Amino acid sequence: MPLFIAVSGYLVPTQKLNYQSRIDILHKYWYRLIVPWICAVNIYFIIKNFPDIAKLDLIAYVELYYKPYFHLWFTVAYLLYLYLFYLLNVKLNLKPFIIAILSLPICIIFKFYTPSFTNPFPAQIWWVINNLRPYYFIFFILGILIRNYGAKISDIAEKRLLFISGIMSMAFICMVIYNFFYPLQIFDAALYFFNVPFALFIIICCKRRVFPRSRLLEFIGCYSYPFYLWHMVGVLIAINIVKNDHSAFYYLICLFWNVLIGLLCKYAKNNRHLNYYFIGTNNIAEFDRRQP
Repeated sequence: MPLFIAVSGYLVPTQKLNYQSRIDILHKYWYRLIVPWICAVNIYFIIKNFPDIAKLDLIAYVELYYKPYFHLWFTVAYLLYLYLFYLLNVKLNLKPFIIAILSLPICIIFKFYTPSFTNPFPAQIWWVINNLRPYYFIFFILGILIRNYGAKISDIAEKRLLFISGIMSMAFICMVIYNFFYPLQIFDAALYFFNVPFALFIIICCKRRVFPRSRLLEFIGCYSYPFYLWHMVGVLIAINIVKNDHSAFYYLICLFWNVLIGLLCKYAKNNRHLNYYFIGTNNIAEFDRRQP
């Protein structure tokens, strides 16, 4: 997840934010992110509570929007990250590097410290805030830093940075494999911090075109948002059919569902409703623009 968030930060056009208001940003992401997310929230609500939906009260429904289902926290968190960066960078005129320094200790506190509350109300507030993963904000800023300062360093310096982050990434992968067989007490902390060089390595590799081009991966990348929103529907279907999430049939159902999502994305160009409510209106244009 930190890598995905770092890439999301890297793709933020920070220069354009200087000429946009908060309403402009909301308008830009309304059909691209927010409307498909609202549809996903409601569909997952129906799937998870069927056939007992009529027994649920209004409070249970309202909770969906500040306690999103499972993976749906990311859209809300992304918009909060973006607005927070907008406030600090555009309104308060803080440089991204300063924002990173100021936010790092706060992110660490949210990640590794859980206060004990005697009153349930502040405990609920803390849970809602922490459910949006504020400790990942530093990776969002990391992506912005790579985009803003990556063009200013020399080619030799970038190659050295690529080599160092590559070595650290290999150590990170080895640690993950080792922890699978011999659990480490410091694994969570190490995983959090080792994601920094790993994200740096992947983004620089993509920037320098180290990896061979893949039309399939480009397609998945441009349509990553609908894949992210809807992939859990396949998982829920597989769980209800198979009951055993370790069987080959379970993974086959999940694969088939993701292929179906891909086909809908590919052939929904002329369907305004699928485009607005399922995919996100700007993702098709983004993929078309990248084709040779």
